[in-house]
Amino acid sequence: MGRSEDSYPIARRETIAETPNLRVRLLMLGEGQCVPWHYHNNITDTFFCMEGPMQVKTRNPEAVHVLEPGGTLSVQPGIPHIVSPVSTSGRVNSWSYRGSEPTISCRSRTESLAGRSVPGEFIYR
Repeated sequence: MGRSEDSYPIARRETIAETPNLRVRLLMLGEGQCVPWHYHNNITDTFFCMEGPMQVKTRNPEAVHVLEPGGTLSVQPGIPHIVSPVSTSGRVNSWSYRGSEPTISCRSRTESLAGRSVPGEFIYR
């Protein structure tokens, strides 16, 4: 099942700049919100934490990256990742820099956040 990236609830998302090769977005995640598991085939997703702390969990390799305000992280193509506040009562304000490419869902994966199951079965368009 495909869903657009606007189909999961977050406090705010705003495209700051977009060209055929680059997209810069402001993402604000409120209490219990996340950007669900996904990956990109050909682009690197780079995060800059403005308010946090925030965490980016990855698979293959398994890791939890905690970013404090001012911290950055780049997730290479093909690496599944999820973005969320460090605690379920926290809030995150971040920039996301990446190429302009559809995002691929992570099949049959769910992540529990704030007592609810967040599906990872979607495709950004």
